[in-house]
Amino acid sequence: MQRLLNKTAIVTGANSGMGMATARALLDEGATVIMLCRNEKRGKEAYQKLLQDDSSRHYREYFYKCKVAKSSKRSKDMELAKRLYEFSEELVK
Repeated sequence: MQRLLNKTAIVTGANSGMGMATARALLDEGATVIMLCRNEKRGKEAYQKLLQDDSSRHYREYFYKCKVAKSSKRSKDMELAKRLYEFSEELVK
């Protein structure tokens, strides 16, 4: 199916585990997926893995460096939410 054609999804932690599985599932449904990863090297490796898994799709590489606070987990979550908001605002300009 292509239920998410012409839709864009932002997936955090998309370089492994549930994030990678989510990115793949959204791609399977036709969505444009923006993979946000804290580690650029692992993000690029995950991107290449998706390309290898299905080279018939059209992919565009785009990386946004998202620096996350190093203090408490709650602080990290709040900082990430703020960065995601800023990133999404840039996307719709």
